[in-house]
Amino acid sequence: MSGILPAGVLRAHYSFGALHQALQPPHAFLALAQATEVLQNLKKFLILATSYNKMIQIFSDQYFMKIALQQALQAQEAGEVPIGAVLVHGKTILAKTYNQTELLTDVTAHAEILAITAAANQLNSKYLKECTLYVSLEPCIMCAGALHWSQIGKLVYAAEDPKQGFMRYGKELLHPKTKLQYGLMADEAGMLLKEFFARRRK
Repeated sequence: MSGILPAGVLRAHYSFGALHQALQPPHAFLALAQATEVLQNLKKFLILATSYNKMIQIFSDQYFMKIALQQALQAQEAGEVPIGAVLVHGKTILAKTYNQTELLTDVTAHAEILAITAAANQLNSKYLKECTLYVSLEPCIMCAGALHWSQIGKLVYAAEDPKQGFMRYGKELLHPKTKLQYGLMADEAGMLLKEFFARRRK
């Protein structure tokens, strides 16, 4: 019988030999090191992805509206009508304000007007195209006009104001490019106002 092995046996022999060689040092250590690096990178990616998702959840519309309601509480404590506002650029708060008509003896010192002025000063720009205003009550016609001229990017308000709110005249009072959202945390904002005026009537 010839000493030459059949082709299939040779292939199996060499395949096994290659595998055996790959599992020997330093090949095994190199493969293990590469696998470990891949797993570490994957772990870092998952941590970053989780952190990013949490950040998105934290800096939500509800998060900023809660701050506006905190401002409304400050207004109430100061004897002002409890309306608060927060003006945001991206995730950065440019202004936190509340009604100060009594404090400043100025009928135009609404939370929205004060927020627009403060934010414009921060950005050194009269236009607020990439900003969002969160306010606890539907703005009046005066404030809607100011928002129109500032070209605010988005307006989010909580409670409706059937008597003095700008929506009696329609969204057209705002700038055509302004996005509008309302009703967020409306119950909480409405309760603050009801309690305030109930106390005032006593």
